[in-house]
Amino acid sequence: MATFLAANLGELAGHGAIESAMAFTQQPVFTVSPRLKIGLAWQIVSSGNLRILDKNGGLNNTSTYVGVRSAEEVRRRHSR
Repeated sequence: MATFLAANLGELAGHGAIESAMAFTQQPVFTVSPRLKIGLAWQIVSSGNLRILDKNGGLNNTSTYVGVRSAEEVRRRHSR
């Protein structure tokens, strides 16, 4: 999961093609509501200026969840 997250954050050194593909999966392709859109592998939840990309998954006895905000959004919220 850590490698998957690194690729999605653009932090996987030397793997530009994978990072580009991961960035593509984060683009909305289906709108559920004004606040919820679905990408190819991500849910995009928005409220005002806040945007969270989230992904969940799991197997028979495990589960995972990751939610991320862009560094720009974090800086903007904390500079108020």
